[in-house]
Amino acid sequence: MLAAGYDGVYLDIVDAYEYWQPGGPGSPDRATAEREMVDFVKGIGKENRFYNGNKRQAQSESSWSASQRDKFKAAGKPVLVTDYVTKTRQIATFSDRANARGYIPYASQRDLDVLKVNRGHEPN
Repeated sequence: MLAAGYDGVYLDIVDAYEYWQPGGPGSPDRATAEREMVDFVKGIGKENRFYNGNKRQAQSESSWSASQRDKFKAAGKPVLVTDYVTKTRQIATFSDRANARGYIPYASQRDLDVLKVNRGHEPN
């Protein structure tokens, strides 16, 4: 996608792997179809970049995620990250860490049923 020059990605029907998994109508059967789709999606987009709710993500998870997003950043693509943090301190830490990597942060509640603008961390 990067090499093709796309500015973004919208994934629809990520459960299409079912077509090729064993027992699906596709041919040939691919025993690894589900795992391949999971790995693909994890490689290009992920919520909970720094936090899982108001709890810090494990360092190993944060490092792996950063390495994936940094590939897009290095290609000159904007990288948007969303974490579902609701406490003032975590919002500030999340925003600072995302900005330091050149990402565009958005902190909100998990339901995403309202547009949340956090004082001091307004979108720019």
